[in-house]
Amino acid sequence: MRMPATLIAAASAFALAAPLHAKVMQVAAGEGAQTRLQEALILAAPGDVVELGAGRFVLTDGLSLDVKGVTVRGAGMEATVLDFSGQKGAGEGLLVTSDEVTLRDFAVENTKGDGIKSKGADNIVYYRVRVTWTGGAKTTNGAYGIYPSKAPAC
Repeated sequence: MRMPATLIAAASAFALAAPLHAKVMQVAAGEGAQTRLQEALILAAPGDVVELGAGRFVLTDGLSLDVKGVTVRGAGMEATVLDFSGQKGAGEGLLVTSDEVTLRDFAVENTKGDGIKSKGADNIVYYRVRVTWTGGAKTTNGAYGIYPSKAPAC
């Protein structure tokens, strides 16, 4: 059977674009989730997926991602929740300072600052991401749910 040239070209382009050693790093909700999740975001390499399991991730500090080409993927906006109700600092829930990041299928709730902030980062994809302050409008809520800022990271 002969494959059409366009199918061969598309498959070749996909194979060349995909990292050869990309991995999926699974992080479950529960005790120690703050440390395990931040560690996965630090150790991720370009092309990797940080996969958040279903559940409520109770977090006391903001998270940061500074690795190009990483996907952070949950089990759905209602199934995977990053809960910052106990956040001690005033910063954002998730700070992204790298390019070509995909954030998908999770929720961010009750951050002291912005929900998700990308700073000096290009080509960020937000897909089925929800940011909410569950107590309604208050002056103590963060200013922005999703805040893409072009200013370079400090």
